[in-house]
Amino acid sequence: MKTPILMLLGMAAAAPAIAQEGGFYATGGYTVLSSEIEDFESVNLGAIGGRAGWMVTPNFGGEVEGMVGIVDEEFDEFGAIEATAGLNYAVGAFARAQVGITNSILIYGRSGVVMAEIEAEASGFGASASESDSESGVGVGGGIEYGFLPHLSLYVDYTRYEFDESQIDGVSFGGKFRF
Repeated sequence: MKTPILMLLGMAAAAPAIAQEGGFYATGGYTVLSSEIEDFESVNLGAIGGRAGWMVTPNFGGEVEGMVGIVDEEFDEFGAIEATAGLNYAVGAFARAQVGITNSILIYGRSGVVMAEIEAEASGFGASASESDSESGVGVGGGIEYGFLPHLSLYVDYTRYEFDESQIDGVSFGGKFRF
């Protein structure tokens, strides 16, 4: 019985102190984007992306984010009109605040400005149309990060993107490397 407890204590003591580090970092991950559009069903998109940031202090910093869409939503209205909606790109700049819960777990919040371009295509009855629209807005969210090696961690977070005519919920997960 003592051996498992001693192993857990040893792992906790050896866990990286991610909450105490500042400096440059980069992430890579996948984001699920979801939005309710008036008079339509919900739209669910997928994107890959990355972030690069600098923690000026152990608790405050800034980051930039970029995403490109890889999963589009397809609609089939009454078997006659087919439509597709997808994310072309999204970019943003965020302020970030974080606090360590343990040596290897931290929680963070972020708030900033974003710009995204969505493209929609529709075809039916022998005709087709395509349109893309870019909008700027704000993004606010938060997440949790688990450091499993001194320079590597995993994260999951939620960000609410607010635009003039739409709101998009994003859930991201991925890996982070601290330089």
